[in-house]
Amino acid sequence: MSLSIILILNDKEGTDDWKMTPRELIQDREVETDHYKRVLQSNLEYPIHVYFFKGSWKILDGVHRFTRAFVEKKDTVFVYKAKESDLQKINRC
Repeated sequence: MSLSIILILNDKEGTDDWKMTPRELIQDREVETDHYKRVLQSNLEYPIHVYFFKGSWKILDGVHRFTRAFVEKKDTVFVYKAKESDLQKINRC
């Protein structure tokens, strides 16, 4: 496991949907059963969207997929590396 995965598992930055980190969800899966079901039902056929920001990779979309891949000890996941031009297309609310 690489250091970047460990950092992402502990990252709460910018997560309105998540009141806990993926690592906390994995550790408390008996308490957070509904949320953990979402992780297990996530579709790993879709890529995880990431963006390099301030020295590390951030997940833009796909935290549930990332968590499932980690739980299932996947060696490889599909990733889309977003570019600056991609970010310009995102509507901000």
